[in-house]
Amino acid sequence: MFFYIWGGMEIGNEEEGGENCFKKVTHMGENVSSGYQLRYAAGEYWILDMEQEGVPYKKPLSVNAVGAEIWQMMEAGMGEREIADCLCREYQVERNMVLGDMEQFRERLREFGVSL
Repeated sequence: MFFYIWGGMEIGNEEEGGENCFKKVTHMGENVSSGYQLRYAAGEYWILDMEQEGVPYKKPLSVNAVGAEIWQMMEAGMGEREIADCLCREYQVERNMVLGDMEQFRERLREFGVSL
């Protein structure tokens, strides 16, 4: 099993009794660039560059529900270990799998232009 974070694959089920950590996020931190925002539209989560000039247009980055959770936890100022612990509990996956996938996600965000 591979723990996908982006592109439309959703993992986990809140009905299984897992605690959804990102719903507890109530404040903004400084772990991600402030010029980017997470939005939900057309049945998908999107990370948008809110400071782009428009030409050339920069398409939003599509992420799934897990990617949205990670983004919100990063915005809240949670560190990598805290996020990994939360995801391991919620989705019952091994820590090294979560950490590897989180690094791939962070790399994808950097490629998109998000400073972490």
